[in-house]
Amino acid sequence: MLSAFLGAAGLGPAANASHAQQALSHIPFCSSDSVARALVDQIRFRVAGTDSTSRAAQAAVGLVAAGPDDVDLVVEDRVCLSASSAFARYGGSPGGMPAPFPVAVVQAGDRYVVRLPEARSNGGEPRTLVFDAGFRPLGRFGGGP
Repeated sequence: MLSAFLGAAGLGPAANASHAQQALSHIPFCSSDSVARALVDQIRFRVAGTDSTSRAAQAAVGLVAAGPDDVDLVVEDRVCLSASSAFARYGGSPGGMPAPFPVAVVQAGDRYVVRLPEARSNGGEPRTLVFDAGFRPLGRFGGGP
């Protein structure tokens, strides 16, 4: 009787199973907060240089020269899910949490720049990974987990 009441009220095991099945659809996998938007500006700066010194610095981290219109924040969940899995595989995951987890993703030309959406209180730059369009690793910059 109690289980029938809980089920009718949406509080029984069936309700919990329903919420568990829907959980991933409600998680935003693409970070678009101020930290993610600042990453866009940082990447625009990194890929803007076209001189030999700038190109060498870009190549060292897996980037290529690109114009400001070729750099943008990604907000498509399917891309962010792939980026999250790739980040976990090649860069680790936050607190050992399995992918998928939210990430900030910036597309710069034919590259994806992926970072966990967290600000650094110690002043260091967070680990940032650079991938090609197939999410194969090309480089990295920054430190920390």
